Amino acid sequence: MLPDQISLPLSAYSELYDKLIPPTNRLRQIKDLVDFSFVYRALAPCYSHVNGRVAVNPILAFKYLLLKVIFDLSDVDVVDRSRYDLSFKYFLDLSPEADVINPSTLSRFRRQRLKDQSPLELLVGQTVHLAGERGLLADRAVILDATHTLSRYTASSAKVALEGRYRRLLSTLRDSVALTGEGLPVPLPGDSAGETLEEVRARCLALVKLTRSLPVTSSLPRVNERLNVLEETLQDVKRSGVISRDRDARVGHKSRHKSFFGYKTHVAMTKNGIITGVEVTTGEKADGQYLQSLVEQSRRNGVEVETVIADTAYSGRDNIIYTSARGIRLVSRLNPVLNGTRGETGFTYNKDAGTMACPAGHLATREKFQREKGNKNGRHVYHFDVKRCQECPSRQGCYKEGARKKTFSVTVKSGEHERQKEFQESACFKEQAKFRPRVEAKFAQLKNVLGYDRAESCGLDCMCLQGAMTVFAANVLRILTLTR
Repeated sequence: MLPDQISLPLSAYSELYDKLIPPTNRLRQIKDLVDFSFVYRALAPCYSHVNGRVAVNPILAFKYLLLKVIFDLSDVDVVDRSRYDLSFKYFLDLSPEADVINPSTLSRFRRQRLKDQSPLELLVGQTVHLAGERGLLADRAVILDATHTLSRYTASSAKVALEGRYRRLLSTLRDSVALTGEGLPVPLPGDSAGETLEEVRARCLALVKLTRSLPVTSSLPRVNERLNVLEETLQDVKRSGVISRDRDARVGHKSRHKSFFGYKTHVAMTKNGIITGVEVTTGEKADGQYLQSLVEQSRRNGVEVETVIADTAYSGRDNIIYTSARGIRLVSRLNPVLNGTRGETGFTYNKDAGTMACPAGHLATREKFQREKGNKNGRHVYHFDVKRCQECPSRQGCYKEGARKKTFSVTVKSGEHERQKEFQESACFKEQAKFRPRVEAKFAQLKNVLGYDRAESCGLDCMCLQGAMTVFAANVLRILTLTR
């Protein structure tokens, strides 16, 4: 049961707080800055107001979670520190002699109260509104980027996971048959090296079918446990190429040769470091597809967006059309593929000859236009005389020895791409692009100071909650810094 009014503690020892906690204390400053009654208003409908025991005040539980993020502590440690740290007790609105809660209460609060309350929109919106009241949102530009968070658990390939669970079931099945003293009607399928994933999967399905058909083993609890685990893994393999205890985490890529297993957090941030929009996704999602949702979220939170600053991942045609239609300047360089370079330099268009020329000055012998499936714009492919290339002194790095042809292709740009290319050569574009690296400093704070480098629990819902609490803490700390 949740009382209809918030009770304030009364104690004869409350004067200790004024004597021992100075005005410069960070927790005192946060307590004076933020009115946490919004938590009570948002979560009150989740509680019964007439039945059951008196519940822990949601504001108190929320403040515990905020302390946990700011000081990067576990549930047990943050409760234990609040026993003797007076700055913690002052922030929690507890009297000096008051007892603390049980750490398990925080776990239940996260799962039962915050999980279904859209914590990202609630907490991020609250801090942005707080920044707007203090005049910190005057600049009408936002910086977009994404950072990754590692899963709490490691991942193994689907093939390795299936083989491990297959062997455990096979071993348990053989032991069980030996104990019963009965033979098997058919031989058990063995394993072999060099199989593909589909072959391993077919072998596992055969073992499952065989085990289910044996009355002597299908009733044994140990066999059924192993069998259920294997069947569950077979279902997981259909959804993902990796297996982990964290089923929502996915493999993403930081570069061609570097990958991670976990989640992505897509962020919109003002130039002065206030995060105005957040989207938490699985790790394989592309950055550029969240430009529109981040801009719209920032607008709902009260930010007038006139400029979007981002890297090349956000320069897709859909984003160019979206920003152009709303009068927003998109400070994002076109992907090199759209410029037709393909990593090669020195190829130029000879307007007099009406064709492409290679770095050595040789003209293309013919041109062909191709429109492949999935390529909306198509491309011009220029063919060069391979005999000349074989004898050219500048062939190193341009012509691959033994190749039977040499081509160079240029992707046809849409009108939107042409206008974006003109804009990215302007002085305004170059000046605004200088602010993009500021988001990297914000990511460093989230990961290195507030513990956002690794997920605390399993599942996308839990990751969203962790992201919401971390961004709330980061914004509050930033507002304190800007208003000193």
